[in-house]
Amino acid sequence: KPAVAASEQTSSPPAKESSDQSPGVPLPGLTGQVKQVTIEFEIYSGADRQLMGSGQHRYVSDDGRNYGVSIKQLLNDGDPVQVQPWQMEISGTIGRLGLNPILFQIQGAVPERLMAIKEVTENLSALPAKGRSGRMPDGLLDRQSLLYQFMLQPPILTGGKLWLSDGATHRVYTYRLGGIETFIIPSLGGVRTIKLVLSTSDSPEIIELWLVPDLHYLPAKVRHIDRQGVVTEQVVTSLDFS
Repeated sequence: KPAVAASEQTSSPPAKESSDQSPGVPLPGLTGQVKQVTIEFEIYSGADRQLMGSGQHRYVSDDGRNYGVSIKQLLNDGDPVQVQPWQMEISGTIGRLGLNPILFQIQGAVPERLMAIKEVTENLSALPAKGRSGRMPDGLLDRQSLLYQFMLQPPILTGGKLWLSDGATHRVYTYRLGGIETFIIPSLGGVRTIKLVLSTSDSPEIIELWLVPDLHYLPAKVRHIDRQGVVTEQVVTSLDFS
């Protein structure tokens, strides 16, 4: 199925595709979803990896049928005082194919950048600082819910497909295994990760995920490279789940 932006398509996006539609054997790892995850991370931008700030991810699913993700800014000593720190809220349901985001709320420029697909901007002042909210088209995954999708649907050795959306545009991505690496999470020490590389057929945009199979395929690092080459990284510094 061709992937096109929402602005280029008048009909609704197709039903969400998932990795379990690809034949193959899931990679070995700790399977099954958890009820709560707390992740602290640092955000880096550009080829010189300039630190943009710190944030906290919280994933909650007490009943196993619904889920919520909250992302908020963590202020460090010396950070400039802001009227309202940036934050994001995503909520949805959990189905046979994994996470189905339904509603989102965004406040601030940084979450807009963490949500965007296709293109982001290096000039944060050009991004909308005012909040926005909306519904995800047909429950398509957003880039932040994607961090928990493989906890529910472990990656397949032969790869698979996923539809992603930022609430405005949507497109299909193909993922492949990019190797096995050791990664240092300061709160946990060295962990073994598998690297997944997500790409789309009509753009050089790439999403790279470093997932920890022994920790329910939760993320250790995420890198987004848009079609103009703008790099955004989320690097995990602390991870806890129950």
